[in-house]
Amino acid sequence: MFKKKIALICANKLRDLDGLIYLKFKLEKKGYIVQIFNFASHSNFVDIFYFAPHILVIPTILEKSMREFSKFLKNYGTKIIELKSEGLFSERDEEEGYNKFEDSSFLDGEIAWGTRMKSGLLKNSNLQEKKIFICGHPRFDIYTKKRFHLSKENFCKKYDLNKKNKIISCATGFAPADFTKKQIKKAYNKSNSNLYLITKKYKILRAKFFYSITKLAKEFPKIIFIIKIHPYESSKFYIQNKPKDTKNLIILKKEKIGNIISFTDIFIHTNSTSSVEAWLHNLYMPTISFYPDVSKKMLIESIGGGDFIENYECLKERVMHYLTGNLISEVKLNFRKNFIKKNFYKIDGKSSERAANVIDKIAITARLNSKKLKIPFFIHFLKFKLLIRKVLKIPEDRSLLFLKKHKDYWDRIATNKEILDREELLGKIS
Repeated sequence: MFKKKIALICANKLRDLDGLIYLKFKLEKKGYIVQIFNFASHSNFVDIFYFAPHILVIPTILEKSMREFSKFLKNYGTKIIELKSEGLFSERDEEEGYNKFEDSSFLDGEIAWGTRMKSGLLKNSNLQEKKIFICGHPRFDIYTKKRFHLSKENFCKKYDLNKKNKIISCATGFAPADFTKKQIKKAYNKSNSNLYLITKKYKILRAKFFYSITKLAKEFPKIIFIIKIHPYESSKFYIQNKPKDTKNLIILKKEKIGNIISFTDIFIHTNSTSSVEAWLHNLYMPTISFYPDVSKKMLIESIGGGDFIENYECLKERVMHYLTGNLISEVKLNFRKNFIKKNFYKIDGKSSERAANVIDKIAITARLNSKKLKIPFFIHFLKFKLLIRKVLKIPEDRSLLFLKKHKDYWDRIATNKEILDREELLGKIS
């Protein structure tokens, strides 16, 4: 019996891989051949082309190389579906989010996280309503399956910590502090003249945040403080400036945020969507947004579901408030419930199943045109390039210079072995 093939693209192994693997399991039960590819490597464009998928599921159309490659495959009959890896926008961002700057008409389907994303897509893109399907996101299904995460006991054993101590986790969000001119222009859609002011602002905010957390760690030596570095941010600043007398403060880059949040007692973030993920793990978890010198409009949602703190004194007061056993208010609790309903549709562990059903529906009409499937020049070029790299023993799709300068970038890209190993592990505990 002929089986259709589906390619899933993973943008970030720490954030997205587990959810895509879970989606893969659901699709395989429907009889599809499914393979996960990482987002960054040119070799994957070659591999995907030879895999010849009937369906290509991408994390974004805003990345030019992914958008153009998707359009290229569509010429051969491949159906293109967008399953966004980033879906939460603040009020400030919403007017510019959801594909506003790019043509979405080539998509055959959009799997939306919730009603808010659907309304944003209808308002800011040229995507037809009949192509938008509200399903939730597979990555959030994992939050209903505690066995997918490290227990506190195993986590503390892994990092040699006392499991009896309370844990305060902190998520950073200062990637622009180390941006290049090219990254600033791409992220802010402005001229390079803003580079100095933008990076300076974020460097100041980062320093204030880190100083406050290290000061807290000194004042509460029996509390374990974990600083989780944002996937797009370098860990260099934090490692170099960590005080030697803060043994209860650990800095993590490669650990999954879900593993950390699942047993955290208090969660401090920097205007991060990770606060919402904390609510998904534990609706009653105290979350504190600590982001000095920023407008309230930018943090309006964080204020509603947690505490908004602008200075160290207030941060310390809130931490002591929750450490002494005080709970979050009913107002905050109700806000969280409404926010989750609006943005995530349902956190019931069935988003993967709903997404698989949508993909299955679209796949029915997928017909590859084998007569048109001629190998184009750029595929030949990429294959030759990869062969040269292999002979010269240069790491896959990354020059030695690039690898040295952007190590943190490659830390979030899953290798083929990592994908297969993770599939095997999750397959055993599913």
